[in-house]
Amino acid sequence: MVSVWRRPNAIRPKSFRFRSILISMNRRPVTWSTKLSNFMRNLPHSVLLIGSEGFLGKTLKKLLEFHGYDVIGIDIKASDDAGTYRRFIHKNIHDLTPEDLSFVASLGSYGLINAGGVSRSGIAAQNASQSSHDTITSYLKLLEMLDETPPEWMALTSTREVDLLLNGKEGLSGKRLIYPALKLGTELIAESFQSHWRIPVAIFRLSDLFGPGDHPSKAMQTFLRKAKSNEDIYVDAPELKLHLTEVNEVAERIYAEVCRMTLAPVPQTELIHVWDGDYALSLLELAYLACELNPQSRSVVVTPYPMSLEYGVLEKLTLPHRRVLEKINAALG
Repeated sequence: MVSVWRRPNAIRPKSFRFRSILISMNRRPVTWSTKLSNFMRNLPHSVLLIGSEGFLGKTLKKLLEFHGYDVIGIDIKASDDAGTYRRFIHKNIHDLTPEDLSFVASLGSYGLINAGGVSRSGIAAQNASQSSHDTITSYLKLLEMLDETPPEWMALTSTREVDLLLNGKEGLSGKRLIYPALKLGTELIAESFQSHWRIPVAIFRLSDLFGPGDHPSKAMQTFLRKAKSNEDIYVDAPELKLHLTEVNEVAERIYAEVCRMTLAPVPQTELIHVWDGDYALSLLELAYLACELNPQSRSVVVTPYPMSLEYGVLEKLTLPHRRVLEKINAALG
């Protein structure tokens, strides 16, 4: 069935009761990072950042460098900005050798952040068990290679249902199978790091990241491009919820925890949810939102069964998120 997008009428739902990520989470780390940022600049500290060229990794790199950290990057993707790193290792983590990481013995002290995700194509979109196996074995390899000179703290990213692919039902279902397995594997292996090295470990459960520069295969960019080109927008899973978190908000939250672990290390594992469970959009709402942001669009929202919206989706967004979405939309031309 086909439902045609219409301009919203005057009836609006109550706006979502949204608590900003930096407010809804534990406030203390954010306060620490704000008050002590100048003090932190004077401390010698290095960060081994895995996935430094990814969407979240690049944002974290800029933030860490701004606050005086030396960043050592590891990524399978080559860097156009390698000169700004203290050191950059262009390798898949599975291909690392002990010699590649031997320099950590000369750092004095360092922390480790894994901001790596999973590939948006190939095995990651179709084979949950292989993706989970690769993730866990990469962590075990790190444990082995860094054992003689372990980091003073670790921050690892777990996941919920981020980075949805829209290249057919196979890709969508593949992602939905992978993420629960990755979450379980990451969090179990993190406990091993903490108990073996007796260091603070923060596990960040991420949700649906978005922001300028995001990958073009993501749902948000796909819908916006279709609205701009007047193409039909097909929504196979209209009720699937996206708990939107803007990438800079997430980076700030991770940095706040890094500050806490650097200045007051407690050898324990902490699980941190980086999203607000009361703040979400369905895929159907996201499709309608793409049309709202492009009011001249003649796109039709197509769903498996009759569905339509009688309210404006923009009203559900926080003002900061709305501004970011408008920038993303404008950047698409």
